[in-house]
Amino acid sequence: GRLGGPPGLLAARGVGASIARTGVAVAALTVAVSATVGVGTMIDSFRGSLIDWLGTTLSSDLYVSVPQGNGQPGDTLPAGLAAAVARLDGVAEVSQGRRARVTERGGSTVLLALQSSSRSPRGFRFLGDTAPDLWARLEAGELVLVSEPFAYHRRLGVGDRVELFTPQGWRELPIGGVFRDYGSDSGMVAMARGTYAAIWGDSGVSTLGIALRPGADPGRVYAAVRDLAESFGEPLTVSRSGEIRELSLAIFDRTFAITRVLRILALGVAFVGVLSALMSLQLERRREHAVLRATGLTRGGLVALALTQTSILGLAAGLLAIPLGLLMGDLLIHAVNLRSFGWSMELRVPLDAVGGGVLLAWAAALLAGVYPAILAARTAPAEALRAE
Repeated sequence: GRLGGPPGLLAARGVGASIARTGVAVAALTVAVSATVGVGTMIDSFRGSLIDWLGTTLSSDLYVSVPQGNGQPGDTLPAGLAAAVARLDGVAEVSQGRRARVTERGGSTVLLALQSSSRSPRGFRFLGDTAPDLWARLEAGELVLVSEPFAYHRRLGVGDRVELFTPQGWRELPIGGVFRDYGSDSGMVAMARGTYAAIWGDSGVSTLGIALRPGADPGRVYAAVRDLAESFGEPLTVSRSGEIRELSLAIFDRTFAITRVLRILALGVAFVGVLSALMSLQLERRREHAVLRATGLTRGGLVALALTQTSILGLAAGLLAIPLGLLMGDLLIHAVNLRSFGWSMELRVPLDAVGGGVLLAWAAALLAGVYPAILAARTAPAEALRAE
């Protein structure tokens, strides 16, 4: 009954002999597990890139904004709020932004007009080279910045021009840099707030970024900003950068929660396929099992033999699923996501998903083999030989 030496070799040879019947089931299990690895790689890469992007974009400590502002003239912060916030104890500097919707040749797009602080340049992660003297020329109104989805969908790059419709007619502005942005898949254009105010005649502000002085108490400054915002009598949102980061990641995790269900369904289908193949194999090999039992193999030994064979099948499926899953993840990242949303991200191989995929394939095959193995062990050798 001991499964070592010749019995182990017998299990391995049995797998090879029955590959015509079990191959399809193993292939199905491989595809199901590779989908798990591939989607897990894409999600982990996306989440890691999102965390890096949030860490770069949220360069201020506190933010004050208009609730659900969509760039309309009325979606502005009260006049004088920015100056009042800048006078608060513990506040180092305040950046101001205006979010508006403008018309460009490809349709409408979001325009972000920024009055930068010393931290603002750290809030952009550029892809590739940028124009010389970028920030000085941006403040002078000589160029604009565009997000990666905007540039990708319109096939634009640094040096190309963006055509925006202004109250004075169409105006072309060169692109000084392309920055990574996961906030919108339709794209965004950024320019200096002074340039935007001069062209569109809109001096409103829809968001404030507050940088604290070194050693300032974040909780006390947060409470002071919130009280000041409430004193203006308008509904305003005051948020810590950490809260925005946590909320963004929570939304991300909820968005991809459905993929876990889809992966379980795929594995369930593969499990049924493996179980059906093993049941058929058990009926096909009744005589062989009966001969083994008649020559001294115990019921426990037969169960161990059958489970060893299914374990080999599961491990083979898991190992084959690794390269296939990584290839699938690479296609999802560099082809599907990029073409669908215009987002690029860094490929990250999640070791837990890869190792978990192998373990999952082995466990699925092992569980699928339990019932056929027990059924084979319960079959009397004389009955099986008599049937033959």
